[in-house]
Amino acid sequence: MSTSEIQPAGEKTRQKFSRGRNASTALDPQPSDSPEDPLNWPQWKKDIAFGSLVLGTAVTGMYKTMLVTVGSVLRFQLDTNWIGITALTGLPIMLGGLAGLKSIAISQLIGKRLLYILSALLLLGSGYWTMHVTGSYAEFMMSRVLAGICWGTYETLINMSMKDIYFVHERSSRIAILNVTSIIFTWGSPMIGGFISQRSDGFHNQVKIVNIIQSFSIIFLMLITPETTFKRAAANSRSTVAVETTITTTAPACVGLKLYLQSLRPIHPNAKSKFQLSKALLPFRALCAPTVILTFLMTGPLVASAFATALIIALLFSPSPILALPTQIGLMFTGPLVASLIAYGVAALAAHIRSRPPNHISATCQNHLGIAIPGLVLGFSGILGFGLYVEEILRPVTRKAGEVFALYVQGRDFNENIASLLFGLLVSGAVLINFSASNHMRATTSSVESDVVEGAHTTLQNLLTGIFVIGMPIWIDGNGGMSFPGLKNAAIALGVVQIFISSSVTALLWICGDAISRLDGRVLGRKAATEEDGFRTHQRWKSTDSFFDG
Repeated sequence: MSTSEIQPAGEKTRQKFSRGRNASTALDPQPSDSPEDPLNWPQWKKDIAFGSLVLGTAVTGMYKTMLVTVGSVLRFQLDTNWIGITALTGLPIMLGGLAGLKSIAISQLIGKRLLYILSALLLLGSGYWTMHVTGSYAEFMMSRVLAGICWGTYETLINMSMKDIYFVHERSSRIAILNVTSIIFTWGSPMIGGFISQRSDGFHNQVKIVNIIQSFSIIFLMLITPETTFKRAAANSRSTVAVETTITTTAPACVGLKLYLQSLRPIHPNAKSKFQLSKALLPFRALCAPTVILTFLMTGPLVASAFATALIIALLFSPSPILALPTQIGLMFTGPLVASLIAYGVAALAAHIRSRPPNHISATCQNHLGIAIPGLVLGFSGILGFGLYVEEILRPVTRKAGEVFALYVQGRDFNENIASLLFGLLVSGAVLINFSASNHMRATTSSVESDVVEGAHTTLQNLLTGIFVIGMPIWIDGNGGMSFPGLKNAAIALGVVQIFISSSVTALLWICGDAISRLDGRVLGRKAATEEDGFRTHQRWKSTDSFFDG
């Protein structure tokens, strides 16, 4: 087991500590005495379950940016306009955010495993459906909407399962792996997707590859990812004599296999709980929590602008005069991928250094919010620079050629490396500010509150992202691909909104963080929460090997 001791039945519960080099670290959350508790799983069992979660994270990342390189092709295949093409991603993102919030409430009643299985199977079904859609826009949209609902549920449950399996002092490096995986497959997969989309079968090649990966994800999910939800209060009320016997006695192989198969049931008895209206409504009440609203205002415009820009890359460069192929559009995502990985790595390293003794200040909001400042600067520079550069390149001008005036289309001077770099600044800024907000929410909320708070924040952010994705073609007002008169104004407006709103909210959270956290408690009913519900006072830890917290 992961704990240092087993409490005899009837004895008052004593605080449990970690082992090894973290022996002085009090375990947070405190595990039960049951070997079925995910916190007490052997390390190998935790890690193979974590591997399944990483694979699921990769799949959700690929689905979000699957269409960014083939928008021009789909426009003609599905006989629609650019707003219809961006809606194929914007609407699923919006519905995925709502589905994720709803999955938090349902998982409190029946656990996560059944939701995992259903969403994973439906996601594979939606991919198979998408692969066989030929010319029906309605069918394509329905398949994408189904995929969005599934990936929204899936990614929300993954974040919750991480907290079920690992203690606080064990999460940092695993969260880093999940975040890096998300960055690579969200912003890096278009590079491969654009290349394979120029082969025979075109765009369907992308869907085929994602379906294969999702098939492996389902196999791993069903065979190596048991239920992670565990009601510790109920387990602690039982006698622990049988638990001690199980730990100290070598069980027959058939018994071990039986226990393993029981742990793979769709709904595990230890994950079920009675319906309580207050708990069911908690994720939706969190939408009104001050921290959720403020962090959404801090991150929403920049993150939404990054995704909206990704979805109009094909709109800007596929038509004349650039006539970029899917492979060339995919290569423009090199900047976002490299820049976001560098920004994330630097931010994580800075957070790690500032959290180590004797300069241990990870409990302060300023440590997390400070990372938002370079994120805002990068994001503002990226959106403004990208908009102005592309508008200047694509804007036709009249120049005098001898005795006549000729129309000179400046697209011939387009440099895709510059566009990729500017786009990369925007995406890296979004990654940094999201990193800052996530750490801030985890630092100012309790264990269960952080689930609903982060879920509510993601829902609001996804709603705004969907609106930006769908609205961007309208804002830039393209005219057959020859000019985009609204691109410059849209870039300036988005840049001003980001720098003004996000910086103001960051300053407010910096100054009034404690007061805002107390208001969260009133909205979420923190006073009424009990240990049995899984609520406990959030306690920061001191560890010399923490990588970062978020």
